[in-house]
Amino acid sequence: MNNAPSPSLLVGIGASAGGVHALQLFLKGIDGCRQMSFVVVQHRGEGGGRLSVEVLARATSLPVREVDSGL
Repeated sequence: MNNAPSPSLLVGIGASAGGVHALQLFLKGIDGCRQMSFVVVQHRGEGGGRLSVEVLARATSLPVREVDSGL
């Protein structure tokens, strides 16, 4: 059982398809921050790639999860 307090703030971040490097730098800068939860929303053009959970997870020790709207 985890007795750590839940994050009390939710931070939303928008990124274009080319924003992966900037997101990696951001995650490295906030690594270890446990007071906030971060949600990243990426714009993807038709046929565009998607952010890789593995790529972002390598930039931080924070847990990284993917959520899909199913659309």
